[in-house]
Amino acid sequence: MENEIVSMHDIERSLGAYSVCFASVENPERAISAGSGSLVRIGERRGVMTARHVLDELPDKGEVPFLDFGRPDKQRQKHLLVIQHCRRFDLPENDRRRDVPDLAFLQLPANEIVRLEALGCSFHNLSRNFSEPFPTGFPKDSFIDVVAGVVEEFSEALLSDTGGLTTAFTTLPTFAKVVGQNFVGGYDIKEVTFHFDEDMRRPTTYGGMSGGALWRIFAERVGETGYEVHRKYIFGVAFHQSSQNEAGDRIISCHGPASIIRLHDVVAAA
Repeated sequence: MENEIVSMHDIERSLGAYSVCFASVENPERAISAGSGSLVRIGERRGVMTARHVLDELPDKGEVPFLDFGRPDKQRQKHLLVIQHCRRFDLPENDRRRDVPDLAFLQLPANEIVRLEALGCSFHNLSRNFSEPFPTGFPKDSFIDVVAGVVEEFSEALLSDTGGLTTAFTTLPTFAKVVGQNFVGGYDIKEVTFHFDEDMRRPTTYGGMSGGALWRIFAERVGETGYEVHRKYIFGVAFHQSSQNEAGDRIISCHGPASIIRLHDVVAAA
């Protein structure tokens, strides 16, 4: 599919309702992105699917700054998530690589779910993620891939209404291309690169994007300016970036569909 069928602005609005960010505070005037995540539902459980190492860096108890992107930029919400009120689910380790699997689920408490939904956020149904039927006659190879996550390099220190400094985070949904795949200890890994338009700023590092979802979006143009999304699903979860090559590009490693299904099954069986 040509990228022009769906604009990046439209994609950001579409995926923002599912996107969240954990933050850590270096000092009272500066916060940094501690990792991205996606709001998902597995059976009756609702929470955040993210990279395991993102959750490893969070405290075992206390309050963690937690941002959602369910509303337009100026209304983005920061909240303190009480981490001991959450429940964590991890995948079984393997003996081939210590850094794989790097995928986890953090179940949110009921009050946090109510708050997020009131702010316009949605929980993607992971139980139906790979099973929803395609519309009759729609080509299954007509899709775009997008990684949605927060890039720490793009955060900004802004003057708040009270005169102090606040940190502004922005999701970076970026057109992606799967350039390789492999299996490690039974877990599938997709390797992706990014495409940036000439007028887009390219980050030098993707720190903060770990845990962000790799979405596969099936859409077609309707009229001259509109489009219709027939289906979108989470195709992977980012967890590692390579070193820069001579062109300044990096490869992002993402856990793929088989790993996501394994995580789903672990949570569903609990």
